[in-house]
Amino acid sequence: MLQLTGDIVHGFSAAGYKQAIETNGMHPVPFHVDHLTVSPKVAEHILARNFPNGVDELRYPWHSGKPSIPEPKVKASHYFLSPIFDGNSPIQANIQHCIKLCLANPEWKISTQLHKATWNVL
Repeated sequence: MLQLTGDIVHGFSAAGYKQAIETNGMHPVPFHVDHLTVSPKVAEHILARNFPNGVDELRYPWHSGKPSIPEPKVKASHYFLSPIFDGNSPIQANIQHCIKLCLANPEWKISTQLHKATWNVL
């Protein structure tokens, strides 16, 4: 949200483009985009302040050391857990943990970060 401006969003909308963005939640989105995903890197009370009307998706990076699902303070149409592939956590443990949490909480889904070292899982 540091570089995206209302003029840019408006220009693409006027040209007929649909726009989807993903943000860490640190700053509010001061204009309309077609699909808004927040992958929080800030405290829940900041998310609640920045997105009082909710978002399309909340996508939490998650690892096996976090025993339960998040308790979001922001409404979303879709909730995702994304197993962390950071080189410090055991990849398989993170995947299995997220699967277990999602099976126990069906409103949550798995979202893998394919741009990371997913190939290490194979």
